[in-house]
Amino acid sequence: MTRAVRPAAYVLDVDVTEPLPEVPGTDRVWVLVRYATEPIGALLLDPGTDLAGAIEDALGERIRAAVDPRPRRAEVVASGPPLTVVVCTRDRPRSLARCLESLLAQEYRRFRVLVVDNAPRDDAVRDVVRSLA
Repeated sequence: MTRAVRPAAYVLDVDVTEPLPEVPGTDRVWVLVRYATEPIGALLLDPGTDLAGAIEDALGERIRAAVDPRPRRAEVVASGPPLTVVVCTRDRPRSLARCLESLLAQEYRRFRVLVVDNAPRDDAVRDVVRSLA
């Protein structure tokens, strides 16, 4: 008895954070759908299937759930708890300036900075703090 052999399916790796690729015109296409590095699901598609529509229909809710941390991050950035960042230094005004500039560039704004200058030999650290206050 001879069985008909179906051609192998083409495997397509799709990251939904990137532009969608063309679906090759083969007999079948297995599509691994990822959000960045996280696998979301797999689809078996026929030739000519609208890739975006098929992904939305089959996996849209799961993709949106994977993206959900972004709104939570925005909420935390907007209304998270106040923080105090303590920076300890001694006679390193240039390093302190870079450190403070990095802190001031943070998206999270509900924090204050406490600089502890241990036994300074001059006012250089104080001058840096005042210039960035």
